[in-house]
Amino acid sequence: MDYFGAPIEEVKNDIRVVFERCGVITVRFAHLMEKPHFKVGQTISNGQVIGIMGDTGASNLAHLHIDNALGCIRKPWKLRDVELGLIHPDPRELNWHIDEGMMDKIKVTTHYCDYDYMRERGKLHFGYDCSSTAKWPVKIRWNRSYKGTVVYNDYDEAYGNCIMIAYERRK
Repeated sequence: MDYFGAPIEEVKNDIRVVFERCGVITVRFAHLMEKPHFKVGQTISNGQVIGIMGDTGASNLAHLHIDNALGCIRKPWKLRDVELGLIHPDPRELNWHIDEGMMDKIKVTTHYCDYDYMRERGKLHFGYDCSSTAKWPVKIRWNRSYKGTVVYNDYDEAYGNCIMIAYERRK
C-alpha cells in the first residue's frame, strides 16, 4: 500500500492503470525543455516549478501539453488510448490547472477536443496545448493547493520530456 491506498490494478494494451478507490487523478505535463529534477515518489507542493516549457518529442514549437486521466497511471498513454476507452480523462478537473498559477501569461492554443486538431490529425485531442507571452524561459508550476506525487518522469517519443503527477481529487 502506498500514499494512494489500496489499488485496483488493470493492464490494458500494455498500459498499467491503477484505479484508486479514493479518486486519484494523474496529470501529464509534456514537451518540457528538459527532464524535470524530480524522482518518482517525490511530493510536489503548490507553487513548485516542475519544468520549463519546451518542444521535445513530437512537437514542432515550444508549448506545454497538459492532460489527465482517472487513476494513478505510471506510464504515458496515447490520445488514441482515450478514444478506445482504455484511459478515462476528467476534463472538469483538468480545467482547474489552466490558469496563471501554472504558467505566467498563459494562452491556450489547442483546446480540449479541438475541432481543427481532429480535422488535421484525424484524432481527438483530450488535453490542452498552452503557450505563453511571458519572457523566456517559461516556468511550469504545480498550481494545486494540495500535494501531488510524481509517478513518472522520463522521456517519451511522442511527449518528449514529461512528468506525470498523481493527486487525490477533493470533493
